[in-house]
Amino acid sequence: MSTDRKSIAQIKKEFAEAKEGSLEELFAQYAMDERSGVKAVLNSYRKKQEKLAKERVRLEEMRSYEHRYERYGYVCGIDEAGRGPLAGPVVAGAVILPEDCEILWLNDSKQLSEKKREALYDEIMEKALAVSVGMASPARIDEINILQATYKAMQQAISKLSIKPDLLLNDAVTIPDVEIEQIPIIKGDAKSASIAA
Repeated sequence: MSTDRKSIAQIKKEFAEAKEGSLEELFAQYAMDERSGVKAVLNSYRKKQEKLAKERVRLEEMRSYEHRYERYGYVCGIDEAGRGPLAGPVVAGAVILPEDCEILWLNDSKQLSEKKREALYDEIMEKALAVSVGMASPARIDEINILQATYKAMQQAISKLSIKPDLLLNDAVTIPDVEIEQIPIIKGDAKSASIAA
């Protein structure tokens, strides 16, 4: 047995530090290693690669609306949070992502853990072309009702964007008093990357 053979810990570290594009080289390099620990490392990273490939397919499906309407120019996703709770404000977010922006695991926030939402928040803030938030207070909700307050929060979010959108992709609603063309999408936060963001 050769004494210059790398330990399983070293191989594991190599895989952990490798860029995605160089993993295939590592798989080839260690394919003939018979040690069960090495086979386990290869198997683990193969599974991660498969999971990543599936996620990219899912994400591409979530970008179908953005691709369909990209000829408009800046496509903005809009969604609200806080419409379900009995108390508290209603908040709306508006996000314009760059074309073909890849933010893996983006989804309806109800499908994500708090830790995943926080990690995605940082990535969205880093990659988005424009992000803004609008809000309606509980007093405003009591005054005009929850749906109207949601519209106000959405209008505010749109008006505060640093880039004027050319098209709005909305989660299930058509926002009144907005001059920009709108596409309401039922369960949009699970079907559109911009709305999910």
